[in-house]
Formats: sequence, structure tokens, C-alpha cells
Amino acid sequence: MATAVAQYVSACLTGTSGAVPRAMSSRFAGGFRVYRKRSLFGDRNFRSRSAEQFTLKEGIQKKKNLVEGGAVVSPQAMWFQKTEPKPTSLPLESIGSEAQLDQILMEAQERKQAVIIEWSAAWCRKCIYLKPKMEKLAAAYQNEINFYIVDLNNVPKALVVDRGGVSKFPTIQLWKDGRRMDEIIGGKEAWQIMEDIRDMIGRSKSRL
Repeated sequence: MATAVAQYVSACLTGTSGAVPRAMSSRFAGGFRVYRKRSLFGDRNFRSRSAEQFTLKEGIQKKKNLVEGGAVVSPQAMWFQKTEPKPTSLPLESIGSEAQLDQILMEAQERKQAVIIEWSAAWCRKCIYLKPKMEKLAAAYQNEINFYIVDLNNVPKALVVDRGGVSKFPTIQLWKDGRRMDEIIGGKEAWQIMEDIRDMIGRSKSRL
């Protein structure tokens, strides 16, 4: 295809359009229809289906095209190459106060979403081991559920004990509609905790 397009462009520039394959006389560049107007050294214009024009005489394209391998490709045809890959890991946002927790829960309630909160402590070895796995899980549920972390060493004890009702670490909780709905006490293997979290999320969706 690229060779045929290159032949078409060359034929347009040399004026030997008769040598251009018939199939290419009306189409090239990923299916964008092209029309020739006037002579080579006049104001020859090209028009695509999106009504974008450029003038070879002026040498300036009103909207730049991408040229690869001799083929002219419009930005619209290349949009799919610019999509960002989905992340495999997302950092957990830290909650540092009860006011911040209230704000997070209120915003989640407005979006009609649940949130996952991991309650951890700096001295908890299982918490440290679990954190990167939680970050991978957060990426898997991106745009569905936000994941957060609370470090016992960085917040008032009342937030952990009174508001969170946490006595063991790690504890993973699911909050929805401003209140605690479900929780997992992390006394199991990491892979089993991940499965339990997925099940917990599934149960929250079934309550809708």
C-alpha cells in the first residue's frame, strides 16, 4: 500500500497521473478521498473528507500531515498510535487526617463509587510486602475504585481506632456511601488476601 501511495504522490508531482493505478486515483492515505485541482504550478489544492486544505505552492499545510515511508497519513488516521498504555501499578494515596477521609468519602459517594483503604503500620512486615500488590490491584480497578492507605505512624490514633475500628494490621476495608461496608484482616497469604479483596469488591457491586 505504501508503495502505491508513493507512486501516486510522485505521479501528482510530475503530472503523469495516467500512470497511477485507477484504484489510487481517488483514494490514498488511509482512505481519505483526494481531488486534484488546477495545474502543478498553480494553486493546486487537495481536499480531504474533513474539508482540510493545504496548498503546495505556499508550501505550508494548514494542518500538518505525518509522512512515513513515502505515504501521507493524516493525524486523524494516526490517533490510535498515540493512546497511552494502561499502567500496571498505581501508587496508593495517603490519608493523613479524619477531615481528608471525610472529603474522600463524600467525593466517592457523589460518584457512586466505593473506596478501598489499607490500614498499615511501619513496623508491620506484611503491610510492607502487601503494598506493591495493592498498587497493582489499584491499577486493575482504575476509574472504578480508588485505593488509599493509612499509616498508623502518621495519623492520630483516634482516626485508626475510633473511625476505622482497626485493631490488627494490615486491615483492608471497603467503604461506600460514607460508611464502612466490609473488611479483611490480613492474617493470610498475600495471594489469598488479593483474592479476598476482589471478592469484596464483587460483593459491593452486587449490592447496587
